[in-house]
Order: sequence, then structure tokens, then C-alpha cells
Amino acid sequence: MSAVSKCTSTASAKALRLWFWITACISARSAGTACRRKSQIFTRVCTFDRAGIGWSEASPHGRGIKYVNKELHDLLTNAGEQKPFILAGHSLGGFYVQNYANNYADEVAGVVLIDSSHAEQIIRNPDDPPPIRLARIAKIAVPIGIFRLMTRTSPDDSPELKERRAWQNSTKHLYATADEIFAVEENSRILREKPMQLNDKPLIVLTRSLKTQPDDIEEDLRAIENWKGMQKDLASRSTNSKHIFAEEAGHVIQRDEPELIVNAIRQLVEATRR
Repeated sequence: MSAVSKCTSTASAKALRLWFWITACISARSAGTACRRKSQIFTRVCTFDRAGIGWSEASPHGRGIKYVNKELHDLLTNAGEQKPFILAGHSLGGFYVQNYANNYADEVAGVVLIDSSHAEQIIRNPDDPPPIRLARIAKIAVPIGIFRLMTRTSPDDSPELKERRAWQNSTKHLYATADEIFAVEENSRILREKPMQLNDKPLIVLTRSLKTQPDDIEEDLRAIENWKGMQKDLASRSTNSKHIFAEEAGHVIQRDEPELIVNAIRQLVEATRR
């Protein structure tokens, strides 16, 4: 299996619904480009496609959290990247970051969580479970091209959009997305049994805007309060943490307020260089 990664540097690193569950696998991959380009000015930055996602080959293993992080660990080791690392993870990616920080603690200098998933999410929000049924339907629908029909490109589309549509609609990518959704319940259990603990390593938790709207129903308000509580809990996993709300951003903070993420990474880089 080969995984696609990219390392660059100019120095010597209403949303709690279906959109939340799939954005880390699909749209956020391209939305993080601005963060990567601005961060590489002051540190070396590596991004990667998890197995089956984007242009990476599919894995022979399931999408259990230990396999996902072993693949990342092997990728960084084989690439010869210098440890320790500052890890930044968005949404479901934050889920994997928390586990990586546990399993490879000596390799982690700090963590940035970007509106990250939480191990108790499916317990605290029972009305918003992972879309297992949709994932099962997707596995049936993908080979016959339904997703390609829904998101076709036109001759006037930019080369970047055409490329994005190509990997978004590939059978391999959509199968991997479904498999990651199937694995959420078991991966959540693993993280509940062993939550991330960073001691005094620097941690910055970035959380989307949780402003309420006049037309929010009780279920929406309950989900907002649950999310706020889970994000606060993540920020408690280090004695050296900051919790910042992106007041103008939705779930994809790297698209809506990329400077917040760049500044968070910069702060951790500076802290680890002292």
C-alpha cells in the first residue's frame, strides 16, 4: 500500500449532522490548502491522505484507529521526518490525532484540534448517530456511478475542481469514507477507554461558532450545548491548553478562518522551540 503525502517548508511543520461526519473525508482535504501554504513559511508542514482517501491506495486492513495511526506512523518513519511532531487534526482527523498522541507520545510535541470529533459524541448526541445506513447505500451505489452523476463537472470548471471531483467520486475514496463511518463506534470506544492525555504539552482546541439562531429548535440547542461541553473537555486534556472559538466559522474552520489555524500552529511551533 502507498499513501500520498506532501511535505513542504520554507523553514526547518447548522453542522452537527451528516455534514459533520463526512467533511473530514471529502471537502476538508482541499479546504486546508491555505493553512498549509501559510504555515510552511515558518515550519515544515506534512499533509497526507489516509488510506483510500484522495490519491492514497486502499489498505488491506479495516479502518480501526490503530491501523490508521500505524499507517501514519510508518509513513512518517519511512519518509525520514524529524520527530517530535506537532499534530493538527480536523473533525474525524482530530479523532485519529488524539489516539496518535496516546500511542506515540514520545513523538508528539503538541496538538491542535480543529472542531474535532469526541469519543462520547455518539453517546451524548443519540439523535445524531453516524450515518451507517447512508454508508451502506453508498457501497451499493458507488460502482454504478450515481455519485459521479450527482457531481459532474463541466468544460468551464477549473482544473482544480476537476481534479477534486475525480478523487471525490472514485470508488476507492467513497468506499474508504464509508469504512471510516462504519468504524466510528468501535474507535469511539477505544478513545473512551483511553482518552488523550498530554500532561503539560501544548494543546490548542479550535471550535466552530456556536451562536444560536432564533429559529433553532430544542434539538439544535441541545446539540450545541453538547458540542460545547465536549470541546471544553478536549481542552482539559493538557495543563497547557487554550480553547478558542472561531466566531465567524462553521465546521470547516480551515476554509472560513484559516488564519486561526495558522496562528495556532505558529504558537505551538514557537513554544516547542524555546
